[in-house]
Amino acid sequence: MDFVCSECGKRVSTCTMQPKCECGGLWDLDFVPPRFSPEDIDRDEWSIFRYRKFMALSGEAWRQVSLGEGMTPVISLNQNVLLKIVL
Repeated sequence: MDFVCSECGKRVSTCTMQPKCECGGLWDLDFVPPRFSPEDIDRDEWSIFRYRKFMALSGEAWRQVSLGEGMTPVISLNQNVLLKIVL
């Protein structure tokens, strides 16, 4: 998986520390997720990473990341606002 410059098409590793290409173009991630299928959800994982097959991840580094979001409820504040409850 690489970054591709949106202007000149230059490819660089995602490990680059450059915020943009030398030409001034912004980086696009060269990643196309697979078509969504409920069978590809990891039902043993209780976090957003249950959908990791559809994310631009490689290796097992995702296991060290937590936003505390795992399977917490969403409640309706009013007709237009939903809240995510993090316990």
